[in-house]
Amino acid sequence: KIINTAKAINENKKGSLTIGSTSYKRDWSFAGDVSKAIYKITNHGNDGFYVIGSGKEKSIEDIILIVFDYFNLNKEEHLIIDESLLRKNDSSYIVSNPIKIKSELNWETELSFEGLVLRCIESKI
Repeated sequence: KIINTAKAINENKKGSLTIGSTSYKRDWSFAGDVSKAIYKITNHGNDGFYVIGSGKEKSIEDIILIVFDYFNLNKEEHLIIDESLLRKNDSSYIVSNPIKIKSELNWETELSFEGLVLRCIESKI
């Protein structure tokens, strides 16, 4: 939604991006990194349980800043916060703790958050 709307704003097809919050924090990880983790887990010969993720928190605002910067957009001019869009009981903070998979299987994400967002932008253009 953020990338598609920023692209539309940049093309003068839309005037603003409306979201529920910029402060929600999540663990954003590249699916390719996750699939490598699954491969390591299934081929390790261990029946352990692992949490897969970067272990790093990034907010929705972090995404908006990267995307708006890419399209040279001003956040104050094009961003509307509408809290009525928020889901009831949705946690504002969801971040993994991948310590076990890092220590036991020597796995961690390879693609950075910024790299992931830029990859998503480039796939839309």
